[in-house]
Amino acid sequence: MSLHATPALSSRITKPRRKSGLAALGLKRKTSSPSTTTPKQLSLPSEPSTYDDGQPPSLLTNLNLCDIPQTITSIHTHTFSALPNYPSLSSILTSRILNHRRRLPPFISLAHLHAVSASATSVDREIFALVNAGVLRRVVVPNRVGSVGEGVVLVEEWRRLVEENGGIPADLKEKYVTSLTSPLSPLNFTSKDREILLSTGFLTCNTTAPSAPCTLSLPNMGLYIKLVSDAKAHLLKLLKQNAHGTMPLCDLAERWNGGVVDEGDVRAERKKVRGEFQGVLPGRTKRWKQFCGMRVEWVVEECVGAGLVELFETGSVGRGVRVV
Repeated sequence: MSLHATPALSSRITKPRRKSGLAALGLKRKTSSPSTTTPKQLSLPSEPSTYDDGQPPSLLTNLNLCDIPQTITSIHTHTFSALPNYPSLSSILTSRILNHRRRLPPFISLAHLHAVSASATSVDREIFALVNAGVLRRVVVPNRVGSVGEGVVLVEEWRRLVEENGGIPADLKEKYVTSLTSPLSPLNFTSKDREILLSTGFLTCNTTAPSAPCTLSLPNMGLYIKLVSDAKAHLLKLLKQNAHGTMPLCDLAERWNGGVVDEGDVRAERKKVRGEFQGVLPGRTKRWKQFCGMRVEWVVEECVGAGLVELFETGSVGRGVRVV
């Protein structure tokens, strides 16, 4: 007797298997070869539109440039973050931040537009057409250390600054707006008009001679140049703290924010209830004391357009930033 045929094994009760519906009808189940099978792919949510939900155009989210004036407005309105809701900024610092933001001119560098666009050539072509149509105005910043270079301004925003200025007479405002909307028209200002415009910052001259040629300018451009230049220098300093000048974008944002915990964080709320240390207050960080709450994404885009840094895919932790 074989060892595989024991009384216990032979005495088992076996039940017939239940036939499937296809087998009962005499049909065969269709099988597909491994070469023809395609893995099921999960549907990813579509990227949000540039202007539907108020998100700024950003090269960090691969958004395409749709319209130059609308993009300029969106970039300008998303330069800074909103003030924190919880009491972390002093009243003096809050007023200083709001006044500094209000005094900044509506200037967007050409490098920033190139960074968020799919094609720099198409951007330059559209800007050229809008300048001839009187919608945009080019502003050239003289070459200096940390200069932002050339940029554009919406004529509507420039006109709003002129009309809101109380130190310019009404007739001079009308003459200035006419010269602003007509790029090819000569500047016919009297000596008194030139003194008023020079004192308010809407006109600039190379020399103090009465016959020196003058050009239209925006007031408080020095504040803008210093703020952007210091922000770019600080971003490069954070990147160069690593050995290879490379850092994931999430880590760079954390260092830019100074280790401040975002509002709505569950762990931060629990620590707040228990009375424990919740992290550094925003009012003690350089982002709010020196840069008035500037967003790190905005600074990265400015640096990418200037050729100072570049973005790359890490493959594991999202996008990274590298010093060029």
